[in-house]
Amino acid sequence: MGNKTQILAVITGLTVIAAGTVIVKSFSSDRHIIKQDHNNSRRESVSSENTAESEMTNEDNSIVDDEHIQQNAPNMLFHYASGMEIGNFQDSYVYDGSEIMLSVTINNFKSGFDESFLLYVNGFQNPYHTNLDETDKLYHTISIPDEESVTIEVYFKPMNCNIGDTVLVSFDRIMNMDFMLPDTSWVSFYPNHELNGINPFPLEIKAECGKTDNISVDKESKWNESEIPADILEEFTNTDEIGNPTTESGINEASYFDLVQNDRYEGYFVSFDKGLELSLNGYGRAGKYRVGIYLDHELIPAFNGNYYSDMEIVSGKMLSRQISIDTSGLEGLHHLYAIAIPIEDKTLATVKTKTKLLSIEDAPKLDDKTADT
Repeated sequence: MGNKTQILAVITGLTVIAAGTVIVKSFSSDRHIIKQDHNNSRRESVSSENTAESEMTNEDNSIVDDEHIQQNAPNMLFHYASGMEIGNFQDSYVYDGSEIMLSVTINNFKSGFDESFLLYVNGFQNPYHTNLDETDKLYHTISIPDEESVTIEVYFKPMNCNIGDTVLVSFDRIMNMDFMLPDTSWVSFYPNHELNGINPFPLEIKAECGKTDNISVDKESKWNESEIPADILEEFTNTDEIGNPTTESGINEASYFDLVQNDRYEGYFVSFDKGLELSLNGYGRAGKYRVGIYLDHELIPAFNGNYYSDMEIVSGKMLSRQISIDTSGLEGLHHLYAIAIPIEDKTLATVKTKTKLLSIEDAPKLDDKTADT
């Protein structure tokens, strides 16, 4: 199987990542499992063990010491394995005007980390509060100590809904939101900013709901449909017992989204002229999503001045659209990603693109010889 299919199938393999003259070799697996036990008492999201601390070598095969690793790959010195459980979970909920409560337990089996929670109702980010902080806001962060379990209570009222609606609620967690890369010598945030959660659950609306800002949806622009590029299809091609490719593909086992800066192949984005033009692509398992773009974890109006764009993945096709991001007033380094929330099918999961580093730079100057041509 290709790399992305390996992740879904929970296959542990040898990952080789190159960054300048440093090669990282590590055994890692990335498992996001959604399961419900027989008595429906809980729903659980599991991230399997990810061993990011690894043997690193220079080009001359000499071992790189920890100080060198910290300087060149600050996000790789991190072991994590954790699970999220929702206690007394129900298959569906009813909103009658009273707050809905979710009892959330994070079981940590390795190194400590910070966990932030995201709540979406009908594809829109929804404020909530906890028993530790009664302030309604979009993110609450707690610290999870080494090899300990922490339980918090999450309370919310659905926003931006109408009486009679049945909407989907998505509850997800994102690791180490405060992590930031210091420069462009190493451009991977992994495993920081990794997101996973429970499958969405239905919520029947029987009472008036409040409204929030920043919920406009771009209804004018269309997503363009095209064939999935061959190099992406190749990543998902299954192989037989001796390694030969078969006609089977794992591309429809899950949905995928990518942010791409056209004609730029480095691992980070660059803005020269107070603006950034990107392509947002979706493919894989068919389903309807509401997508938002986040700059430094803040939802921005990247869709013709709107905050969200609705789209439907068609099996076997790539859906794409252009997005424009205003970078005026920014300088230095930032980060960017997209989050896609399922809005109809409760068997689909939230999808987050890789967090990409964004560098705000001066436009390259032409030398005299170039300027004369």
